[in-house]
Amino acid sequence: MAAVLVIRLTGGSSNTDPNISLGGLMSSGSLITSNAINNLFRDVTSTQRSSGVTQYRALSFLNVGDASATTVKFHLVWASPSSDSDIQIGYDTSHGSCASDSALETVGDEYTSPSTPSISFSLATPGSMISLPDIAVGEQVRVWFRRVITADAGNRATDTTRFRVSYA
Repeated sequence: MAAVLVIRLTGGSSNTDPNISLGGLMSSGSLITSNAINNLFRDVTSTQRSSGVTQYRALSFLNVGDASATTVKFHLVWASPSSDSDIQIGYDTSHGSCASDSALETVGDEYTSPSTPSISFSLATPGSMISLPDIAVGEQVRVWFRRVITADAGNRATDTTRFRVSYA
């Protein structure tokens, strides 16, 4: 068998709620096992749309295969049609691929930015790729997402973004 990456929530070993996927311990259940992420953030409220909001989520990309995942790339394949929202991505470069998540940061709530200085967020645009480190068998890479909704954002029935992870 080759490398197999699964995407897991964070926020505790039994967490199944993306809204509290705020770092710390990786969930024992997969968010999904395919290469797309769905419903990571809850719907934007009218107050958030009016005043603007920045929110954070953390996911772990875990290698459950029997070979290292190499040339790992995370990329946007479908961008939000809204000019009032951005998704930005970063990962904890100080830990790279690691077996233990006990040293990985947890934020207090979805509005608090991770303070780890080695996390640098990049705007996700269609076709842009973020290179992640190789992920050894049984290890993970922590990926952080920042969603920014500008003040006085337009009201949209749907606002979706789709990502994909590829690796050898």
